[in-house]
Amino acid sequence: MIAIFTLRINYRMNQRLYDYFRKQAETFNANFRKVRENYNTDAVHDMRVAIKRIRAVFRLLPILDPAFGEDLPVEAINRIFKLSGKIRDAQVQQSLMQKMEDLLGTGFGEYYAYLKTTEAAAIKKFGRYASEHRPEDFTADLTDRVALTLAPFTGQQVRNAVTTLTERLKELAKKLKTDQEHDEQMHEIRRLLKQCNYLLSVFRRNDPQLPGLSRILETLEKANNTLGEWHDLVVGMEMLDRYMQKKTFARLNGSERYHLLREAMNQRRHLLHTEAIAMMEEAGF
Repeated sequence: MIAIFTLRINYRMNQRLYDYFRKQAETFNANFRKVRENYNTDAVHDMRVAIKRIRAVFRLLPILDPAFGEDLPVEAINRIFKLSGKIRDAQVQQSLMQKMEDLLGTGFGEYYAYLKTTEAAAIKKFGRYASEHRPEDFTADLTDRVALTLAPFTGQQVRNAVTTLTERLKELAKKLKTDQEHDEQMHEIRRLLKQCNYLLSVFRRNDPQLPGLSRILETLEKANNTLGEWHDLVVGMEMLDRYMQKKTFARLNGSERYHLLREAMNQRRHLLHTEAIAMMEEAGF
């Protein structure tokens, strides 16, 4: 039965999207096996990117079929993404601290040590969970489910669905101009922007049925970089706040430099927020 539906896909949908999803599932499986056998930072990164791309397809398919996803077994893959995200956050913040030390001309060695400890704990927790699972626990039947969902639709309907997502992104961007204080909205824009970027990259940049695709992708890629840095600062401020609330911090000599650090991070965050809005507005979003 699955073979028949897969055959139909070859004729009735954009084959690239199906191949794209299957490749991401395979990429996830391969890197999860690597991580399960022996922890590897690059493999964790590649695994997380594959999950993001899988999620982008999951964001698209309910537009074609509203019933898609109602009983999708995504709890396990969401759990592994969250656990690996804790590792990623601690690693990114260590790199950010090195940059902030250069910028502010002072050291944050105590906090850097805290981040290293946080990273080690996150790796241990992630490794324990990964050792108890196989790749199939996360991706079993997902490719077939996507094939079954896509089978009745034409390539043009898939294009229209991607366009619908892009229009939603534009609407969110318009709302952001009048409400620049709520990070939740910016987080959603960042997620949707990244997902649109992933999905649009499946198509040819000169696709006549997606006019202006090259320009849209260029804008999305630039805005994604800006919002990526913005997100790292938001996470960084949250982690720094937790550190500053610890009892050991109250006894720290020269603790005022951490208040200076937080203010510098907050200023940079607001600047990137403004830049992202201007970037999307210039592109017509």
